[in-house]
Amino acid sequence: MSTTDNEWAVAEFLDEKGALTLLRIRYIDPIPDLSEELKIVWEYEFDAKTGLPNEEALSRMDECEGLLTEFGPEKRTCRIVAIITGEGIRQWILYSSGCRRICTIRERFVSTCSSVPYRHRA
Repeated sequence: MSTTDNEWAVAEFLDEKGALTLLRIRYIDPIPDLSEELKIVWEYEFDAKTGLPNEEALSRMDECEGLLTEFGPEKRTCRIVAIITGEGIRQWILYSSGCRRICTIRERFVSTCSSVPYRHRA
């Protein structure tokens, strides 16, 4: 396991087929009043050898992830706690300060990232 910055730990592992999965986990204490979970799942075409997205998809994912971080800890309204990428799926797992905030985040993600195949669950 290696760290990418002061907040994230990164784990890489291979499944039984040898495809790579990346797991980023936030390892700082969460903000206590964030009780609502939102999971956003993005399905992508992947290379059978790596299980990871191509550069174009990865760039678009990073753009959409940037949108999610706008609601981040500075505003104390949302916190991404894990990001899982592999086997054609990227998942962002977030916690937010309430249902209204979850709806705002979801609506913003939908309007900005509407051209991508994703689903969400609150």
